[in-house]
Amino acid sequence: MARQQVECETHGPSHAAFVCAHLCRKPGQKWFCDYPSPRNPAPDAWCAACEARFQAAGGWNAQIEAAAGIRLICQGCYQNLLGQSVRATEKPTRRAWNAFVKRCHAELHERQAALSHRLSAFERYDYDQASKRMVFSNGGQPGLLADIEIVGTLSHGSRTWMWSWANFSLLPKVRTRMKRVRTLGEEHGFPRLTTFIWPADAHDAWDMAAVAAHVLNADGVFRTVGEAADLFLTLSRVRVPRVRSPHGGARSVRR
Repeated sequence: MARQQVECETHGPSHAAFVCAHLCRKPGQKWFCDYPSPRNPAPDAWCAACEARFQAAGGWNAQIEAAAGIRLICQGCYQNLLGQSVRATEKPTRRAWNAFVKRCHAELHERQAALSHRLSAFERYDYDQASKRMVFSNGGQPGLLADIEIVGTLSHGSRTWMWSWANFSLLPKVRTRMKRVRTLGEEHGFPRLTTFIWPADAHDAWDMAAVAAHVLNADGVFRTVGEAADLFLTLSRVRVPRVRSPHGGARSVRR
């Protein structure tokens, strides 16, 4: 069943979303909700207090719903409010997060230096979601191949980061492995890894790319710059392509 549509003064026609009044008043706290899906891009959400009542009663009832003060908002407003929840971390978790990101950057720095040297020799790149590959070439001659996983996008307009696992315009095969990053966020209480969209800048985007490269053990990361958004990808199994020789078999293409 399609989600209800609403008309928002700020965002125009949009998907409907239902959240408790406490999140509307104070969005910078932990949200209890499912992850988005193609059929439900803005899952119902409630706060920790509502969750405690829900668990104590063993389910929703009229009294709990009345206390929650469920509000109807649009998907755009939902995303704006949800994005503020990434700040809801205790000091020990923030310290652990900062230390973890620092390690991921140090690890990526070593790998990225070697990768950038190899990639700088090529004038063109092309990537294909269906094959999960990126090709680096000169004059139409492929020189390097890499397997890709799309990490996420940094929007220029809204200045937000969106994880690929919640971007349903992408093919599943180039974003499925990113759920491993989300799982790590669940295990350690790192909201930037579990919140599908949140306010971000280029530094934040590179942090997420570094974490993804660490979790996926990638050779490095790559950014494509677009008019509306920058796309961040991991590159793995960077290699010289092999082509069919005229006499049969395969050979490596070398510069």
